[in-house]
Amino acid sequence: MSPVENLLLFDLSLGGHHPSYMEYLIAYWHRQQLPGQLHFVVAPEFPTVHRATVDYAHSLDGERIHFWAIAPAEFAALSPRSNGWTRAKRHFDEWAVFQKYAKTLNADYGLLLYFDTCFLPLAFGQSSSIPFGGIYFRPTFHYRSFSHYRPRRRDLLQQWREQSLLRRVLAQPQCRDCFSLDPYAVEPLRQLTDGAQIWPLADPVRPFDLGAIDLMAQRSALGIPP
Repeated sequence: MSPVENLLLFDLSLGGHHPSYMEYLIAYWHRQQLPGQLHFVVAPEFPTVHRATVDYAHSLDGERIHFWAIAPAEFAALSPRSNGWTRAKRHFDEWAVFQKYAKTLNADYGLLLYFDTCFLPLAFGQSSSIPFGGIYFRPTFHYRSFSHYRPRRRDLLQQWREQSLLRRVLAQPQCRDCFSLDPYAVEPLRQLTDGAQIWPLADPVRPFDLGAIDLMAQRSALGIPP
């Protein structure tokens, strides 16, 4: 992906590893001295719940890294995740929010930090006003190629559905990149598209200085036998 002037990074998730992923991306962008502006579009509570992530970004480059929390009313209008139908509807709702902020922020490229949640709207004909890519978290369609894998019937149905969606998503004219957290899915993904670039994305690990940790005290506190 070539450098762009305004990069929109979209993720409305609050929990799990999402904030730490943002920090890794911010650190890499800063370390490589890439040009342009980073615009993170996040949930309304993100700046409060993950204040450390926002502060970290601003400590590196407060002039070119921005967090845009969507309005509480916008977030409240998203369909709930209470069942399969409403979860599917929410994917369309979030895609509409992404498109709105792409236009508002005059973005040149959009990176969907949780690409999986955008497959349905894209597969069913929703288009994008800007080039985009995304991080694919949970590929499973390639599992059947593993030796000793014994899928259930519903697993095969899910894999067929996933592959069908992927073909349509990757065929979108504006879809430029797909980053896979599963390195074994990269080649099968490449076989589904002639246009989008498929990239392996290593799961990052933050090193710790073990010399500063009293291992015996930690074992005792956690009840771990010597």
